[in-house]
Amino acid sequence: MNRRLVVASALLWGSLLMLSFAGGLYTTDVQAQLEVSESLLGERPFLTAEHGWTVEGAEGGTDLRYVPHGIGYSLLLLPAAMAGRIAGESAALVAVGLLNSVWSLLLFACLVLLVKTRAGRSEDLHPLWPVACAVGVLMLVYGRMPYDVTAAALFSTLSVLLVLRGRRVWAGLALGLALLIRLDSVVFIPALLIGAGRPFGKRAVKLLPGLLLALAIIASVNAYRFGSPLEDGHSQDPAVALSMPFDG
Repeated sequence: MNRRLVVASALLWGSLLMLSFAGGLYTTDVQAQLEVSESLLGERPFLTAEHGWTVEGAEGGTDLRYVPHGIGYSLLLLPAAMAGRIAGESAALVAVGLLNSVWSLLLFACLVLLVKTRAGRSEDLHPLWPVACAVGVLMLVYGRMPYDVTAAALFSTLSVLLVLRGRRVWAGLALGLALLIRLDSVVFIPALLIGAGRPFGKRAVKLLPGLLLALAIIASVNAYRFGSPLEDGHSQDPAVALSMPFDG
Protein backbone atom coordinates (compact mmCIF):
# COMPACT_ATOMS: atom_id res chain seq x y z
CA MET A 1 0.00 0.00 0.00
CA ASN A 2 1.38 3.39 -0.95
CA ARG A 3 1.17 5.47 2.23
CA ARG A 4 2.23 8.61 0.37
CA LEU A 5 -1.09 8.71 -1.46
CA VAL A 6 -3.06 8.64 1.78
CA VAL A 7 -0.81 11.22 3.45
CA ALA A 8 -0.76 13.60 0.47
CA SER A 9 -4.51 13.40 -0.07
CA ALA A 10 -5.23 13.81 3.65
CA LEU A 11 -2.98 16.89 3.82
CA LEU A 12 -4.87 18.44 0.91
CA TRP A 13 -8.20 17.65 2.53
CA GLY A 14 -7.04 18.96 5.90
CA SER A 15 -5.99 22.21 4.24
CA LEU A 16 -9.46 22.63 2.70
CA LEU A 17 -11.06 21.97 6.08
CA MET A 18 -8.86 24.63 7.68
CA LEU A 19 -9.71 27.18 4.99
CA SER A 20 -13.44 26.58 5.39
CA PHE A 21 -13.48 26.24 9.19
CA ALA A 22 -16.05 28.46 10.89
CA GLY A 23 -16.26 27.10 14.43
CA GLY A 24 -20.00 27.63 14.81
CA LEU A 25 -23.30 25.77 14.72
CA TYR A 26 -25.88 26.13 11.96
CA THR A 27 -28.96 24.47 13.39
CA THR A 28 -30.76 24.04 16.69
CA ASP A 29 -30.62 20.26 16.11
CA VAL A 30 -26.88 20.24 16.74
CA GLN A 31 -27.32 22.69 19.62
CA ALA A 32 -29.83 20.29 21.16
CA GLN A 33 -27.51 17.31 20.71
CA LEU A 34 -24.73 19.28 22.43
CA GLU A 35 -27.12 20.09 25.26
CA VAL A 36 -27.84 16.38 25.68
CA SER A 37 -24.07 15.96 26.12
CA GLU A 38 -24.23 18.63 28.81
CA SER A 39 -27.09 16.73 30.45
CA LEU A 40 -24.82 13.68 30.68
CA LEU A 41 -22.49 15.88 32.73
CA GLY A 42 -25.34 16.79 35.07
CA GLU A 43 -25.89 20.36 33.83
CA ARG A 44 -29.59 19.82 32.97
CA PRO A 45 -32.23 17.08 33.31
CA PHE A 46 -30.96 13.78 31.88
CA LEU A 47 -31.27 13.41 28.07
CA THR A 48 -33.20 16.69 27.70
CA ALA A 49 -32.25 19.99 26.10
CA GLU A 50 -33.38 23.58 25.95
CA HIS A 51 -33.62 23.41 22.15
CA GLY A 52 -35.26 19.99 22.03
CA TRP A 53 -38.86 19.29 21.08
CA THR A 54 -41.54 19.68 23.70
CA VAL A 55 -42.97 16.18 23.42
CA GLU A 56 -44.44 13.95 26.09
CA GLY A 57 -41.74 11.77 27.55
CA ALA A 58 -41.99 8.85 29.93
CA GLU A 59 -41.99 11.29 32.85
CA GLY A 60 -45.07 13.04 31.45
CA GLY A 61 -45.74 16.75 31.17
CA THR A 62 -44.55 19.23 28.57
CA ASP A 63 -42.03 21.12 30.68
CA LEU A 64 -39.13 18.95 29.51
CA ARG A 65 -37.73 19.15 25.98
CA TYR A 66 -36.60 15.82 24.57
CA VAL A 67 -34.25 15.39 21.63
CA PRO A 68 -35.39 12.72 19.14
CA HIS A 69 -31.91 12.13 17.74
CA GLY A 70 -29.57 9.24 18.30
CA ILE A 71 -27.63 9.25 21.56
CA GLY A 72 -24.39 8.44 19.71
CA TYR A 73 -23.65 11.95 18.45
CA SER A 74 -24.19 13.42 21.91
CA LEU A 75 -21.70 10.89 23.29
CA LEU A 76 -19.15 11.98 20.68
CA LEU A 77 -19.75 15.62 21.64
CA LEU A 78 -18.87 15.02 25.29
CA PRO A 79 -15.38 16.57 24.84
CA ALA A 80 -17.05 19.73 23.48
CA ALA A 81 -19.45 19.81 26.43
CA MET A 82 -16.50 19.48 28.79
CA ALA A 83 -14.72 22.31 26.98
CA GLY A 84 -17.82 24.45 27.44
CA ARG A 85 -17.96 23.59 31.13
CA ILE A 86 -14.36 24.72 31.56
CA ALA A 87 -14.10 27.70 29.19
CA GLY A 88 -17.68 28.76 28.42
CA GLU A 89 -20.30 28.17 25.73
CA SER A 90 -18.23 29.71 22.92
CA ALA A 91 -15.48 27.18 23.55
CA ALA A 92 -18.04 24.37 23.28
CA LEU A 93 -19.24 25.62 19.89
CA VAL A 94 -15.71 25.88 18.50
CA ALA A 95 -14.91 22.43 19.90
CA VAL A 96 -17.90 20.95 18.06
CA GLY A 97 -16.55 22.38 14.79
CA LEU A 98 -13.05 21.07 15.50
CA LEU A 99 -14.34 17.58 16.31
CA ASN A 100 -16.34 17.54 13.10
CA SER A 101 -13.24 18.51 11.12
CA VAL A 102 -11.33 15.63 12.68
CA TRP A 103 -14.13 13.20 11.78
CA SER A 104 -14.17 14.57 8.23
CA LEU A 105 -10.41 14.02 7.93
CA LEU A 106 -10.72 10.46 9.24
CA LEU A 107 -13.66 9.77 6.91
CA PHE A 108 -11.58 10.99 3.99
CA ALA A 109 -8.69 8.69 4.95
CA CYS A 110 -11.09 5.74 5.25
CA LEU A 111 -12.49 6.42 1.79
CA VAL A 112 -9.02 6.56 0.24
CA LEU A 113 -8.01 3.33 1.99
CA LEU A 114 -11.26 1.69 0.90
CA VAL A 115 -10.64 2.59 -2.75
CA LYS A 116 -7.04 1.38 -2.50
CA THR A 117 -8.19 -1.89 -0.90
CA ARG A 118 -10.62 -2.60 -3.71
CA ALA A 119 -8.49 -1.28 -6.59
CA GLY A 120 -5.24 -2.88 -5.48
CA ARG A 121 -3.18 -0.52 -7.66
CA SER A 122 -2.40 2.59 -5.64
CA GLU A 123 -0.12 3.94 -8.39
CA ASP A 124 -3.20 4.57 -10.56
CA LEU A 125 -4.59 7.10 -8.07
CA HIS A 126 -3.56 10.75 -7.99
CA PRO A 127 -3.85 12.61 -4.65
CA LEU A 128 -6.18 15.17 -6.24
CA TRP A 129 -8.62 12.51 -7.42
CA PRO A 130 -10.10 11.61 -3.98
CA VAL A 131 -10.15 15.33 -3.04
CA ALA A 132 -12.18 16.16 -6.16
CA CYS A 133 -14.59 13.29 -5.46
CA ALA A 134 -15.03 14.33 -1.83
CA VAL A 135 -15.82 17.92 -2.82
CA GLY A 136 -18.27 16.63 -5.41
CA VAL A 137 -20.28 14.65 -2.86
CA LEU A 138 -20.54 17.60 -0.42
CA MET A 139 -18.05 16.24 2.13
CA LEU A 140 -16.53 19.72 2.42
CA VAL A 141 -19.94 21.25 3.15
CA TYR A 142 -20.55 18.74 5.94
CA GLY A 143 -16.97 19.11 7.11
CA ARG A 144 -17.77 22.77 7.74
CA MET A 145 -21.31 22.30 9.10
CA PRO A 146 -21.18 19.97 12.13
CA TYR A 147 -24.28 17.88 11.59
CA ASP A 148 -24.21 14.24 12.68
CA VAL A 149 -23.89 13.12 9.05
CA THR A 150 -20.07 13.18 8.92
CA ALA A 151 -19.66 11.14 12.10
CA ALA A 152 -22.22 8.55 10.95
CA ALA A 153 -20.55 8.31 7.53
CA LEU A 154 -17.14 7.89 9.17
CA PHE A 155 -18.10 4.86 11.25
CA SER A 156 -20.24 3.35 8.47
CA THR A 157 -17.35 3.58 5.99
CA LEU A 158 -14.90 2.33 8.61
CA SER A 159 -17.12 -0.71 9.14
CA VAL A 160 -16.92 -1.61 5.44
CA LEU A 161 -13.14 -1.13 5.44
CA LEU A 162 -12.78 -3.34 8.51
CA VAL A 163 -14.95 -6.17 7.17
CA LEU A 164 -12.96 -6.22 3.93
CA ARG A 165 -9.83 -6.65 6.04
CA GLY A 166 -11.35 -9.55 7.94
CA ARG A 167 -11.97 -7.71 11.23
CA ARG A 168 -15.66 -8.53 11.39
CA VAL A 169 -16.26 -8.06 15.12
CA TRP A 170 -14.77 -4.56 14.95
CA ALA A 171 -16.77 -3.90 11.79
CA GLY A 172 -19.97 -4.73 13.65
CA LEU A 173 -18.99 -2.42 16.50
CA ALA A 174 -18.18 0.41 14.08
CA LEU A 175 -21.54 0.13 12.33
CA GLY A 176 -23.21 -0.19 15.73
CA LEU A 177 -21.76 3.20 16.67
CA ALA A 178 -22.99 4.59 13.35
CA LEU A 179 -26.49 3.31 14.20
CA LEU A 180 -26.30 5.07 17.57
CA ILE A 181 -25.57 8.30 15.70
CA ARG A 182 -28.06 7.87 12.85
CA LEU A 183 -30.39 4.89 12.62
CA ASP A 184 -30.50 5.23 8.81
CA SER A 185 -26.91 3.90 8.78
CA VAL A 186 -28.67 0.53 8.62
CA VAL A 187 -28.37 0.82 4.81
CA PHE A 188 -24.72 -0.24 5.19
CA ILE A 189 -25.60 -3.69 6.55
CA PRO A 190 -25.86 -5.33 3.08
CA ALA A 191 -22.36 -4.08 2.27
CA LEU A 192 -21.06 -5.67 5.46
CA LEU A 193 -22.80 -8.97 4.76
CA ILE A 194 -21.34 -9.10 1.25
CA GLY A 195 -17.92 -8.07 2.52
CA ALA A 196 -18.05 -10.82 5.15
CA GLY A 197 -17.95 -13.41 2.37
CA ARG A 198 -20.99 -15.58 2.94
CA PRO A 199 -23.82 -13.16 3.80
CA PHE A 200 -25.50 -15.56 6.22
CA GLY A 201 -22.54 -17.72 7.24
CA LYS A 202 -20.38 -17.93 10.35
CA ARG A 203 -18.32 -14.94 9.29
CA ALA A 204 -21.39 -12.71 9.17
CA VAL A 205 -22.41 -13.83 12.68
CA LYS A 206 -19.36 -12.00 14.02
CA LEU A 207 -21.05 -8.73 13.05
CA LEU A 208 -23.96 -9.36 15.43
CA PRO A 209 -22.46 -8.42 18.84
CA GLY A 210 -21.79 -4.82 17.83
CA LEU A 211 -25.12 -4.42 16.04
CA LEU A 212 -27.16 -5.99 18.84
CA LEU A 213 -25.38 -3.88 21.47
CA ALA A 214 -26.26 -0.70 19.56
CA LEU A 215 -29.90 -1.75 19.18
CA ALA A 216 -30.10 -2.54 22.90
CA ILE A 217 -28.80 0.92 23.79
CA ILE A 218 -31.19 2.60 21.33
CA ALA A 219 -34.15 0.65 22.75
CA SER A 220 -33.14 1.48 26.34
CA VAL A 221 -32.82 5.21 25.62
CA ASN A 222 -36.19 5.24 23.83
CA ALA A 223 -37.85 3.40 26.72
CA TYR A 224 -36.35 5.83 29.24
CA ARG A 225 -37.38 8.94 27.33
CA PHE A 226 -40.69 7.95 25.78
CA GLY A 227 -41.82 4.81 27.57
CA SER A 228 -41.39 2.47 24.59
CA PRO A 229 -38.29 0.98 22.92
CA LEU A 230 -39.92 1.63 19.52
CA GLU A 231 -40.74 5.31 20.15
CA ASP A 232 -37.99 7.85 19.49
CA GLY A 233 -40.04 11.05 19.56
CA HIS A 234 -40.31 11.56 15.82
CA SER A 235 -43.93 10.43 15.79
CA GLN A 236 -44.72 13.59 17.78
CA ASP A 237 -42.76 15.88 15.47
CA PRO A 238 -45.11 18.75 14.52
CA ALA A 239 -43.54 18.74 11.04
CA VAL A 240 -44.69 15.16 10.44
CA ALA A 241 -48.28 15.07 9.22
CA LEU A 242 -50.35 13.21 6.65
CA SER A 243 -50.92 15.27 3.51
CA MET A 244 -51.80 14.85 -0.15
CA PRO A 245 -48.92 13.86 -2.48
CA PHE A 246 -48.68 17.27 -4.19
CA ASP A 247 -48.75 19.51 -1.14
CA GLY A 248 -45.00 19.93 -1.25
